[in-house]
Amino acid sequence: GSVNEKDNGGGTPLHAASFWGCVECVRELLDRGGSVNEKADNGETLLHAASYFGYVECVRELLERGASVNEKDNDGDTPLDLAIHYSNPQCEKELRRAMAGR
Repeated sequence: GSVNEKDNGGGTPLHAASFWGCVECVRELLDRGGSVNEKADNGETLLHAASYFGYVECVRELLERGASVNEKDNDGDTPLDLAIHYSNPQCEKELRRAMAGR
């Protein structure tokens, strides 16, 4: 299948890699043409998943690859909102840095 093939919830293999925090998998799938800003049916991007679970290495990789920091999911939350709500300060720091353009 395609690296952008969606499952029943609209997630791609990249969503799974971000959900589980596998930065090597994220890199490989992006190198093979995966979409860095793909949204699942719930509106979550890869950056939402990595920020929710506190996978700072995935957050960094996604930001370096051009992930949009301001995307909102279906609940209106940005990746930063999730990092703050679920107490992931390292992810919060990386997201704030990206938002400031640094």
